[in-house]
Amino acid sequence: MTNVEKIIRKFYHPTSQELELARSFVVYELRMLFASVDAYFDPKRSRENACIGSAFTDSILLHVRNLYDFLTGEPKKLDDIIAEHFVNRGYDSPWKSSKLTYLESRMNDINKYRSHLTYSRRMGNDKPKFDTKKMRNVIAEAFQEFIEVLSNSERLQWERLISNQEEINNVIIFKTN
Repeated sequence: MTNVEKIIRKFYHPTSQELELARSFVVYELRMLFASVDAYFDPKRSRENACIGSAFTDSILLHVRNLYDFLTGEPKKLDDIIAEHFVNRGYDSPWKSSKLTYLESRMNDINKYRSHLTYSRRMGNDKPKFDTKKMRNVIAEAFQEFIEVLSNSERLQWERLISNQEEINNVIIFKTN
């Protein structure tokens, strides 16, 4: 990343239209993560085709990675959507969830196993084990932390997309005081 890119990112302020669209993208990611975990663990799902299980794992890890990037606050590209865009603190460093320690330790495996073709990729019995339910719950806790630091007016914007006390798979992903 060039110094110019760093400066642009630091001062990039999305428009209200961009923020509105970004909220819906984040909620989509949350819903897809929860739906993918549910589908993976659905007792009615056939276990005969390992590729189907891998497809669910891929989906889960993709949405975990996207939400992790959103909640950690460090954009990799100029148009990345980050939680800091919604948290008006006025600090030099972007807001970052404190709930992501477990995922932080897993991101290297997620990136190598599902997001990049590398010579160090491990498959079969050597592939990393992913506790996808735990990952979902960590994201839910981090998202809850994000909601709690928002201004009242910003929280109301999110409430339009997620009903108060909505439960997705028995995990509350939004609540207000």
